[in-house]
Amino acid sequence: MDQFRRYPGTTHFGLRIVKGDVFDSGTFHPVMEGKDAVVSALGVQQRKPTTVYSQGTRNIMEGMYKYGVKRLICVSSSALELPPQTPFLSRFFLEQFLKRLLKNLYADMERMEHAVRRSDLDWSVIRPPRLTNGPVTHNYRISVNEPMVKPKMIRGVSRADVADCIVSQLNNSASLHGVIEISY
Repeated sequence: MDQFRRYPGTTHFGLRIVKGDVFDSGTFHPVMEGKDAVVSALGVQQRKPTTVYSQGTRNIMEGMYKYGVKRLICVSSSALELPPQTPFLSRFFLEQFLKRLLKNLYADMERMEHAVRRSDLDWSVIRPPRLTNGPVTHNYRISVNEPMVKPKMIRGVSRADVADCIVSQLNNSASLHGVIEISY
């Protein structure tokens, strides 16, 4: 539980944090029994090749099928698919620097999204830009299955606002089978 201490708000009467390993289904599959939804906010802190997103999400979906959980929300990255109206400097930075630097992470996120889209789960993928440690503002914009108008990707969005967005989408039928872009 040490990894959660730095994030305020990680204790809540309806929240149960389970320490598990997405590569070892026995560490988390049983807790899915009787649940309504699963949120996957997997991440890595290195640039080496990884399968945390793709294989981890496949293992999560396997547990969902086993226990009859239909709703899945996955966190991905807005840099995977840049809207046409992305400002030139932002596009240049993202394509020429960030996407090359983090190519292994983005490649695995693409594999994750592909697997999620092929599933028959009630899925949504949330694509935030750079994540920050700012407070919850409830003052973000979302766009479902269409490019974000005037995206502000370099600025980023707080993890707290991404969490708020996740919760707001859990029962939103308009976002089923949707890619949700979030920005300020």
